[in-house]
Amino acid sequence: MTSASKISEPAAGSAEWAHALTPALVLGFVAIIFLLIATLIVGDLNLRNVYAAGEAVEHSEAVKVTLQQVLMTTVDAETGERGFIITGENSYLEPYDRAQSAIADDIARVQALVGDDKDQQLDLAVELHGGTVTVRSAGLLQGSTFVVSLPASTLPEAAIAETPLTSA
Repeated sequence: MTSASKISEPAAGSAEWAHALTPALVLGFVAIIFLLIATLIVGDLNLRNVYAAGEAVEHSEAVKVTLQQVLMTTVDAETGERGFIITGENSYLEPYDRAQSAIADDIARVQALVGDDKDQQLDLAVELHGGTVTVRSAGLLQGSTFVVSLPASTLPEAAIAETPLTSA
């Protein structure tokens, strides 16, 4: 093999590669690469959605635990009050007094947790007042109507008139 024949070999090899890499094969490789990139992008978006959903579930669970704490504190207050009413002994007021000092903090925690979510605020307000939310829709892309129903007040009208309204 002379140096001239070594130079001509790569030229012959590249001609073979040119015949092996047909335009259809190159197009197939490009399509596979685009498909892999699209799969990567879709996978990344789905993973972000999973993380966001996980954070929402964690937040909802924190609200639920805090509401359970409010309920337990309220039950403690009721238990102490009932014990005092039945027996007349001041020792039964201990759970009531503890609950009185803790309830404000518990409610503040709930308000802090739901402060950034208008839907949770509405759900909490409706639930606390024994109401319901009804959703009506005329169909896809036709809009929806939300009806919030709260029970009528059991307070006398004079007490309702004296109740100050506060705005947030």
